[in-house]
Amino acid sequence: MISIVVPVYNAELYLAQCIESILQQTYRDFELILVDDGSKDTSGAICDDFSANDPRIRVIHQDNRGVSEARNVGIRISRGDWICFIDADDFVTKEYLELFSLDKNREADCILQGWITCSERTGPRKHCIPPGKIDVSRSIIPSYVLQRAEPWGKLFKKSIIAKNNLLYCELLDRGEDRLFFFYFLSYSRFIVTLESAGYVYRTD
Repeated sequence: MISIVVPVYNAELYLAQCIESILQQTYRDFELILVDDGSKDTSGAICDDFSANDPRIRVIHQDNRGVSEARNVGIRISRGDWICFIDADDFVTKEYLELFSLDKNREADCILQGWITCSERTGPRKHCIPPGKIDVSRSIIPSYVLQRAEPWGKLFKKSIIAKNNLLYCELLDRGEDRLFFFYFLSYSRFIVTLESAGYVYRTD
């Protein structure tokens, strides 16, 4: 099972589209964890409305503690073998989870996809990365992997996170995603990169 963690803070303009895109996935074996990080708009109510109609959704409401704490809460309560992070103002194509091809890539510790930028001015633009399998212990990690430190667009193996107590640093306002990713890589063996792209990153 894949645990999808969505940190939510004042995202009422985009949140419904984000949640709907997740619930429409062709790959069905997932749970959705929505962490409402003290939103002052209607985001918390939107989360509760969706949760009331779909048993795969769990909602956590907490005082505002920042995105790292919100992601860490999701990590701690997740029940899946894999963890996936999606930002509340982004969305995914309906094949997003299926594109990770878990049946073929279960020996990987981390699976990376390309992504799609979405702009009202320029429209959607697809960004692909070279496909391959990287043995972290024997190979130099390519720059296109190291530059992709953001949480989204990836599947993380939960056992690596749990065994090494990996969490996002709650003391940092910037760079916490890069620190988490680099620590995760240091405990990993195989990384799989995919040319496919199903994550839509909103740029404006």
